[in-house]
Amino acid sequence: LFQGKFWDGSQELRITSPQDRRLRMTAGANYLNYVTPGNDNYGIQPSGPGVSGTLTRTVNSTPAVFGGLYYDVIPDVTIGAEARYQWDKITAKAKFPVPANPAQREVIRNTFKSFSPRVTLDWKFQQGGVIYALWSRGYRPGGFNTQVVGQPASVLAQLGAINVNTAFEQEKLDNFELGVKSTWLDGRVQTALGGYYEIGRAHV
Repeated sequence: LFQGKFWDGSQELRITSPQDRRLRMTAGANYLNYVTPGNDNYGIQPSGPGVSGTLTRTVNSTPAVFGGLYYDVIPDVTIGAEARYQWDKITAKAKFPVPANPAQREVIRNTFKSFSPRVTLDWKFQQGGVIYALWSRGYRPGGFNTQVVGQPASVLAQLGAINVNTAFEQEKLDNFELGVKSTWLDGRVQTALGGYYEIGRAHV
């Protein structure tokens, strides 16, 4: 059984140029705050009746800046370039069950930085129809295995052998996409066809 709870809030400031120009732009900044008292994982213990669970309080604070430029090469063909830079500031602390080792009760923290670009090419081949191609790069921030903190060296060596460490790296994903979207019968019918190729890897 899995159970979770969270609170979040965000603010954004954006400036956009007139959209009827051949060259258009947008720029801004936003801030996201995400707090969870922990996700519980409960299950029957192998040794007998009962349940077990773990709970880690996590706080994510993510300021970011972003921008984009869009240019109509010809009236029906638009090329766009966008980028986002963000700082994922993450803190974590084991809360339940209360760790016996004092080192496991301490707050651990790290900041994961990422730069996410995106390039697009759109061709409006008919009213309500577009063929598009894009490349983008995105990140998923890393985090912590709080129960690992303060374990004896012998335990850490065994966990390290199966790639379980105190912190895990953020992940990077490159996405290539090609597709077509169309509307028919005065907008009553919509069709979309797309192909994707993605390359993911851990990123320090």
